[in-house]
Amino acid sequence: MQHSPPNDYEIFIKAALLSARANAPSLVPVLLYQGQPNDLTKWFEGNGGKVLFHRLPFLSDFASLPGAKPEQRDVLIQHELSIGPELTRGKSENTGVLVFNMPEMKKELPQFIKYGRAHNFSFGAFDQGWIMDYKKDHNKSWALLADEMNWKAYWGGSPNATILHCSKEGWEKQDGCGGCPPVYVDILNRAKTIDGGDMYARMLKEFERCKVALEECPAWWQAVSVWGDPCLNVRERQRGTYPGANEVLKEPDRRSQLAAKRSTLAGFTRVARHFRQLHFTCDWDDVVPLIPQLLALAAVNSPHLESVLLSAPLADAQACKGALQRLSRMVTLRALKMRLVSQDPKPPPCSCLEPLSALTQLHSLDLNLEECAGSLPPSLLPRLQHLTHLGLRLQFRRVHLLARVSWGCGSPGAPRLRSLTLSNACLAPEEATLNSLGQLESLRLQGHCAVPVALRTLLHSLTGLTSLELHDDVWRNDFNGAEGLEADEESESDWCLGLLAGCSQLRRLELYYEALISRDIPPGSLQQLSYLSLDDPDMLELHMAASWACLPSLESLRLAGELLYSFKAPSRGLGGLKELDVGTLDFNWREQKQLHLPQLTRLVTNEISLKEALPPRRILRKLRHLSVEYFNYDNYEYEDTVQQLLKRLPGRLVEATSLEVLDLRGCRSLKLNKADAGVLRGLKSLRRLELNEYQGHEVVTFLRKQLSDLEVVEEQ
Repeated sequence: MQHSPPNDYEIFIKAALLSARANAPSLVPVLLYQGQPNDLTKWFEGNGGKVLFHRLPFLSDFASLPGAKPEQRDVLIQHELSIGPELTRGKSENTGVLVFNMPEMKKELPQFIKYGRAHNFSFGAFDQGWIMDYKKDHNKSWALLADEMNWKAYWGGSPNATILHCSKEGWEKQDGCGGCPPVYVDILNRAKTIDGGDMYARMLKEFERCKVALEECPAWWQAVSVWGDPCLNVRERQRGTYPGANEVLKEPDRRSQLAAKRSTLAGFTRVARHFRQLHFTCDWDDVVPLIPQLLALAAVNSPHLESVLLSAPLADAQACKGALQRLSRMVTLRALKMRLVSQDPKPPPCSCLEPLSALTQLHSLDLNLEECAGSLPPSLLPRLQHLTHLGLRLQFRRVHLLARVSWGCGSPGAPRLRSLTLSNACLAPEEATLNSLGQLESLRLQGHCAVPVALRTLLHSLTGLTSLELHDDVWRNDFNGAEGLEADEESESDWCLGLLAGCSQLRRLELYYEALISRDIPPGSLQQLSYLSLDDPDMLELHMAASWACLPSLESLRLAGELLYSFKAPSRGLGGLKELDVGTLDFNWREQKQLHLPQLTRLVTNEISLKEALPPRRILRKLRHLSVEYFNYDNYEYEDTVQQLLKRLPGRLVEATSLEVLDLRGCRSLKLNKADAGVLRGLKSLRRLELNEYQGHEVVTFLRKQLSDLEVVEEQ
């Protein structure tokens, strides 16, 4: 139960820090961390520790080795390099604790890494084998660390021990046991007999105390995502990605499954009182059957729970019904987002949503019911009197059979929506009134929607409506029969254009309707519009009408699609544009000579467009932010497209004399080299370079040395 799949290292790190602060307050715990700042590093620093962000200089060599498995890399990266005794006291065998002479170690480091590369980093016990083999082959006489600084519990008690180290190998040797139990605590409990239990009892007590302290930390548990155990999950076993596994894991026995279930439920219950946000997105086979039980526990034990996200498929219609009944008991909920779907071929009925009407404190409700049967219970929405955001995605049916949506028709106690999203739905004519939608600020009509004719006049009168999304499968409906839905395409286009023209208050408009942009809007329309997005997967050519291109407040334009190859706008249009996003298009600047864009400072493009042609110098020299996205070439010839991918930075890029930020995280084919460093050096205003993980640590290190004034940020 974390923000990501379970990671024991996080528990160990936090327990170690709390133990150090309690038992050695004069020490400053330091965490060497590879990656970007996150919740763990913030927690570590907030509790008195120091975090040093570092990346192994030889990481790319290790990761590229043939047959190197993800779990092996993870263990090497996360394991603490530490030296002292192992089984026998007084011998240098174990790297649990190391004391470095830093100046001397820095001199030794290049030879040490070279040795690792020469042996393909194939050593027993990871870093320990590497260090010990290097010591032996190079006849190193390193000092022996005092036993008390790396004390093993199986040696018995010691009043002088300062650092305690648990190790199962010692238990096996000392006790003569042929094999260890899989559960670590069982190993420790059985090992207590060696010294009467004093040492292990102290260690277990301290570890449990630290774990309890973690559970008492409310901030850590306020936002929780529930994940399963990779060891118990079928797909993860098939992939063999469970940390520490060297081969595909075997099918867990019934006893292990029951133990894992009890552990999950017990752990969930212990920390449930801290929950404010609870997410169920994992569809692993050990988690899905537990979701109704976990929801029941949260309903009883989480008095401050405000938000639930449930998108994992439930077992069957009965499980869906049980989950919804348990959700209905969470009376403190203010936000619920749910995708109702089951693993059973038979779709769950929408009627099982009726219990949600008890959640009278809900402010936001987002339901994806595309895989459900039937219509919404008519009494569900009208009872949610505090609802301000409603999102409904219903199952598509024939246009005349779209499910009608209503939430009280503006009657006393009915919701007053500020945000409405509808997909594959029919808006009831009774809702197209000021009493019902008078406070609307954002409207999204997606997929196939039927709306009353009166909606257009209503939207024109809503001064607070600033954001609108409109798809090309939206029909006006007079609700007098089928005739209202049979109008020809031209008349529907006229109606939608009239709808937009009268919404003079709009500041953000997202259209999935290419035909509207090619037609002029009446003078004086959309004078406050600052953001325009046009996304049409079937769009081949786009000719932007002068009235659209000359909107006085338009500052940001996004063009998206799969097949667009021609874009034309009036030569003096888009004069106030500051941001242009064509990251998903093969946008050829050679064909856009008519575009002047004198105010453009931010451009989002892709690796193919950047290779084919940079913007004209008059545009390039004013850019301050350039992002290069990954190009999705699913609809193109694969081999031809690969040849067009960006391999080197264009030399003309130095003409971007005002460029401050260059974002190359989307470039998967680009591998920067010395020539590229020369191009970057020519960008005198550049202060930030963002790279992806494909560049490798050597490239990042080289750039940081060559361009010392440049902030180089590597995506993790």
